[in-house]
Amino acid sequence: MVVFTFGVKAYIGNGQGWHVYDTSLNSWSYLPNFVDTSYPGDATYLKYAFSANGKGYSGFGLDRWQSSSPTTEFYEYDPVSNKWSEKKSYLYYNGAKTGLTAFCLKDKIYVGMGRSTNDAVSGDLHEYDPKTLTWNDVASIPGIERTDAFSCATSTKGYVGLGFKYYRGGQVDKLVDFWEFKP
Repeated sequence: MVVFTFGVKAYIGNGQGWHVYDTSLNSWSYLPNFVDTSYPGDATYLKYAFSANGKGYSGFGLDRWQSSSPTTEFYEYDPVSNKWSEKKSYLYYNGAKTGLTAFCLKDKIYVGMGRSTNDAVSGDLHEYDPKTLTWNDVASIPGIERTDAFSCATSTKGYVGLGFKYYRGGQVDKLVDFWEFKP
């Protein structure tokens, strides 16, 4: 599933068309699947979706359930033209990972942390600016590197915490700390 919000509408889709909920009308409508509206990427599991500057973004994730092949894909959805377009992902340069965390703050997208295909866990955070189509490294979490972290944002701050730390040999620690991020 991919979920975006644009103004008073929520778009929910899975490649078979969009269900659109209009809060001002308190009603649902259905936009059938057309070539341009179906999700164009390979990720079918654990992909991320977020909205910024009136557009939807989705990508990363796995190509199938329980796959060890994460994708580096990153796509933008324009609800006005009803089309998807591919954008460069920071993972394109840094290698694929799973268990990422993502949030939007002040019309920018923040993605990071997670673990690589060789189980190396990271604490990095990257900022995507939809206006300039650029990625920048912004911070690393001050605490323990993690995967599968929880994240959310207010209008001025991002929050990241919880998750897991993996060690070679199979040990996994559950993390309970929480961190505040101010751009």
